[in-house]
Amino acid sequence: MEKKIILEGDNFIATQFIGEGSFGKVYLGETKDTNQICAIKKIKLKNKEELERKMTLRELEIMKTVKHENCVDLFFIEPEDYQNADLVYIVMEYCGMGNLNEYIDSKTQGNERIPIEEVKEIFGQILKGLKYLYQKNIVHRDLKPENILLQKNIDSKFGYTIKLTDFGFAREIPKDDLGKTQIMNTFIGTLSYVAPEILFNNSYTSNVDLWSLGSILYEIITGNPAFQAFGRNSLETKYQNTIKKSLPKEYLKIVPKECNDLVERLLTVDPHSRIKREELYKHPFIFEKLNELIGDSNQELTNENSNQELNNENSNQELNNENSNQELINENSNQELINENSKKKIFGIAKIDSQNDDDNFLSFSKGDEVEIIEIDGKIGIGKLNGKEGEIFINDFDIKEN
Repeated sequence: MEKKIILEGDNFIATQFIGEGSFGKVYLGETKDTNQICAIKKIKLKNKEELERKMTLRELEIMKTVKHENCVDLFFIEPEDYQNADLVYIVMEYCGMGNLNEYIDSKTQGNERIPIEEVKEIFGQILKGLKYLYQKNIVHRDLKPENILLQKNIDSKFGYTIKLTDFGFAREIPKDDLGKTQIMNTFIGTLSYVAPEILFNNSYTSNVDLWSLGSILYEIITGNPAFQAFGRNSLETKYQNTIKKSLPKEYLKIVPKECNDLVERLLTVDPHSRIKREELYKHPFIFEKLNELIGDSNQELTNENSNQELNNENSNQELNNENSNQELINENSNQELINENSKKKIFGIAKIDSQNDDDNFLSFSKGDEVEIIEIDGKIGIGKLNGKEGEIFINDFDIKEN
C-alpha cells in the first residue's frame, strides 16, 4: 500500500502527525536516501518573537553537539542555512515505544507498580544522559516524563533504551570571561516539574534539573506527580508549605529507605540544601546502577570539569537574563509553549454537563464556551460568566482565538 505523504522536504518525507513539542509540531516519516524511520520536527521561525527564535536556534546548535546513547540522535536539519530560514525541519531518531509518561501510565494501573529494579534502570539511564549533558556544559531546564522517550532495545535488560529529547529550553551553562559559572533567571519550564527557585522568579543554576529529576523519580515509583498543581498560584502555595517532599507513607514500607532519602534530597525546596550532582552520582540508591550503566566508558567517567557550578545563586556577578520582560512557561503535558504575553486566548467547548457544589470547581453545561486561563496536565482553571474554577481538560474540545 502506497504511503500517504503529508509533508516533504529535500531529504525526507512525513506520513503521520504524532505530536507537538516545544516550538513545533512533530511528524513520523523516513529519510529519502536510506528509508530510515525518523521523527520530523517542523518549526516556523517567521514572525517569531525574538526570544523564541533565539531559543529555537539554540536548540538546533545544542542538538548538533549532542551524541549519546541516552539522548535522541539528530540526523540532519533542513535547510542547511537554517539560521536565516522562515521554516526549519529537524530530522531525528524516532523512538517507537513512546514517552515515559505513557509507559508509567501503562505500568501503574490499579495496584500495579514498576518494580524497584526497573525504577533504578530508568532513573539510572536518565541520569547517565543528564550527566553527559553536564559534561557538555548543557542544562536541560524542561525535564519531564513527556520529554523522555523509550527506544526498543532487545539487548537491554528491560527491552528499551531511555532517550532525553526536546532541547527547546536547554542552553549552555553561562560562564564569565574567567570561566566562572554564572547564574540564570529566565522563567521557563513545566509547572508540575519546575523548580521552586524558577517558580518564585529567583536566579538559579543547573541544580534546577535535579529538582525535575526528583519529580520524575517520584512519579516512576508512585505513578503520580510529586506536586499536582492546579495553576501557578496553587503550586506556589504547595512549595511554600514544603521543606522537602517524601514518598507517600504506603511506599515507605515497600521501597528501600535510601530510595525515599534520594527523593527527599532531590525534592528539597531550598536549592542550597538540595543534593548536588557529585553527591547524587554517589548516592547509595543509584551508585551501583549508574556505575553498571557507565561501564568502562572513559568519556562518561571523566569529571564534569573544574568549572562546574558551586552554588552561585548568591553571586554578585551580572545576571545572565535572557529576557527580563517576557516569561515563557511550558504548562501542559502536550508540550505546548504557553507564552504568557501572547494575545491568543484558549477556549474549550464543554462536552458534558458539570454542576458542582464545591466552590473550587467551575460549573458549566454541555456546549458552553469556557475560557481556559491555566493548564497543568489534565487539570486547568476555567472562566465562565465572570466566575473562575478548576476544570478537567478532557471535558472540553480545545480551540484558540
